[in-house]
Amino acid sequence: MDHETLRLSKYMAELGLCSRSEADRLIETGRVMVDGKVVDTLGSRVKRGQKVTLSEEVRQNQPDSVTLILNKPAGIDMAGEKWLDEARPLLGKSRQSPSDQSGIYPLRRHLDQQHLPAALAEAATGLVVLTQDKHLADRIRKDCELEYLLWVEEAVTPEQISKLEKTARFREVPLKGFKASRQSEQQIRIVLRNPPALWLGELAEAAGLTLTAVKRIRIGRLALGPLESGKWRYVGSSERI
Repeated sequence: MDHETLRLSKYMAELGLCSRSEADRLIETGRVMVDGKVVDTLGSRVKRGQKVTLSEEVRQNQPDSVTLILNKPAGIDMAGEKWLDEARPLLGKSRQSPSDQSGIYPLRRHLDQQHLPAALAEAATGLVVLTQDKHLADRIRKDCELEYLLWVEEAVTPEQISKLEKTARFREVPLKGFKASRQSEQQIRIVLRNPPALWLGELAEAAGLTLTAVKRIRIGRLALGPLESGKWRYVGSSERI
């Protein structure tokens, strides 16, 4: 074996172009070039320092930064400092939704320098936005509406809805843009902007309600829609948040 060379797929992973398994698929389909020439043989070997690029077919659909959405299941804590480590098992290629119509090819670097502008607690489910666009992350934190569905043990009364709104309005730090409405006997819809941490449990308790489930269904103009639980997709260039 030539010890001065290494497998092309391993080298591509070292360069951060993609994972080794993704590299094999790209090589096999003729979308990898070494020093300007297509290499489509699995197991091909290269020397460090050779120029490895993806063909235009792959590169032309790669934006400078990507934004993706995840339908977070319960049991994944995306409210702590290690949220990306928690979410990483859900963000692989095998978890990409078949409904993804963005045309963006998944690359390993798409998980680098990601921002989580609206955290979601371990017990909660629903829409999470991850973005490499710092300006978008800041806008979501400051300006975007967040919409939730809350399920409770008790039958919801108009008085409890009123108490929810009053509690939100007269907190030490009032919840911005807060609106609450009864969706069914045991379901409440809440819309607000930029909530502080741990507000849901406090709010329900103050209104005499016991939460059983929480689901976020919208951030700004971006709705969760039919995205499957535990799946993710890219946000396309035509979508607005």
